[in-house]
Amino acid sequence: MADSFNKLYEVIKTLIAPDGCPWDSVQTPESMKRYLVEETFEALEAINDKDAEHAKEELGDVIMNAVEIAALYEKQGKFSVDDVLNGATEKLIHRHPHVFEKKEMTLDQLNVQWDKIKKSEGKKEKLSHEEKFAKMQRLLESIATEYGVEPHKRHYYIDDSDFVWLEQDNRIYGYNFSKKCFILTGETVDPMKWHEFKESELEEMIKQNEHLF
Repeated sequence: MADSFNKLYEVIKTLIAPDGCPWDSVQTPESMKRYLVEETFEALEAINDKDAEHAKEELGDVIMNAVEIAALYEKQGKFSVDDVLNGATEKLIHRHPHVFEKKEMTLDQLNVQWDKIKKSEGKKEKLSHEEKFAKMQRLLESIATEYGVEPHKRHYYIDDSDFVWLEQDNRIYGYNFSKKCFILTGETVDPMKWHEFKESELEEMIKQNEHLF
């Protein structure tokens, strides 16, 4: 496996060298973002289709793009490909002490340990599934112009109070399915604070902003 990776790395280094491929040699980590996204989605499609042969090809493309982006950072003198690999290895070992220190743990204990370790690494609080999905949508929209597509300036959030939130041009609109009401604010707010608006205020906002929905 080491030989396989080294061969891939050397081929990519040759391609991105000043006298290498005219296309690869002028790429940057930023210009390669869209290709990493495309190959990741193609790998996801192959996995969903349960097509192992296709998955093998697409996962190779994901790895190829990831290594090329790392090599481009190396070319810029930001960090080396070795730094990336060593960092990933150290992270895996650090987050799995139950394996490498031979400790038996239940799945519940593992989840608690995982959260503690991530916090000790300075990681932010774990996002909900809805927050993760909204974040993925925003990241996809950030590269929309590279496809000649006008990015949507709307982001949706769903909280545990039966509200759907829409962020558009730095304004927040909310619609509650059970109460059949809207709210509108002039600035970004914490969606979980919807209850701070009085019922009378909500009713007035419905009349004024119903056309938005």
